[in-house]
Amino acid sequence: MIDLYIDSNIFIYSFIDNTEQGDMARKLMEKIVRGETDACASPLVLDEVLWVVQRLRGKDVALRVGNALMDIPLTWLDISYDSARYSLDFYEKGMKPRDALHLGVMKDYGIKEILTEDGDFKRIEEFEVLKLKDAGNL
Repeated sequence: MIDLYIDSNIFIYSFIDNTEQGDMARKLMEKIVRGETDACASPLVLDEVLWVVQRLRGKDVALRVGNALMDIPLTWLDISYDSARYSLDFYEKGMKPRDALHLGVMKDYGIKEILTEDGDFKRIEEFEVLKLKDAGNL
């Protein structure tokens, strides 16, 4: 069973960031591609990655990044009615709507860990928040 959900910012770092964070994210992507680490995401991730990369680098780059993201061997999780219903609980607890929906998907699939650099996820205690610095242990 896949138990690690990867948030959009990790993919954004891996594709367009030239700092240490980008290097750590790319190393994680290499581990996923080699089959050393299993991870999952939802279509929300693709949406967020395309939006941010398009805003920062343009549509052509965003399209290349989107295609590269889809080539990473992740488990893609569907967004169900239950995911959406769960997200309302997280929204009520102070999460932004999109982040609440990520958590709703995670809850729907029984996933307890999220890899993200977004500190807002720490508000919800039922999930373990991992940072890129933790990704070397995955």
